[in-house]
Amino acid sequence: MTKGLKLHVLASFKNWSRTETIRKAGYNQFEIDQYNEDTGEYTLSRVGNEQKTALSTEGTATGDRRIFIQTYLDYKRKFGVHDVNAMFLYNQDQLDNNKPDNLLSSLPRRKQGIAARLSYAYDDRYLAEVNFGYNGSENFAKNNRFGFFPSIALGYNISQEKFWKPISNVISHFKLRGSYG
Repeated sequence: MTKGLKLHVLASFKNWSRTETIRKAGYNQFEIDQYNEDTGEYTLSRVGNEQKTALSTEGTATGDRRIFIQTYLDYKRKFGVHDVNAMFLYNQDQLDNNKPDNLLSSLPRRKQGIAARLSYAYDDRYLAEVNFGYNGSENFAKNNRFGFFPSIALGYNISQEKFWKPISNVISHFKLRGSYG
């Protein structure tokens, strides 16, 4: 399409589960209290509490499923002393609990957003960058699920100036940068 433009697509799907079953049967313990020599019979008494002797089972199961998608356009191009970079990104992530044990864990967790960055450098000395993100999650209240997060930055790469060359062997790279957001 255009020199320096690349499209990246990332996607993942994860589904896992774990199941455990325990089968057990109790048993009763007895001790001999007496032995009758005339009849040959024993008198027994139970040790401890009476146990269920029927087979019983207990089980646990857990697991989750996650679907993640991220796609972005990346643009990098140099026009003489002008360096231009841009990126636009979309992402989406959903996590579902396959075996919730309460109301909170039964709710899916979803996140979605877009982000962009535009940066410019003139002669690798004067730098500017603008970013924004518009991201959200259904975990927040209905009217506050998404937020806009902008930022801006300006920079000056002093070490690229001619007057810096005599001290470049002592301080090879020196940049001033300020940002907001």
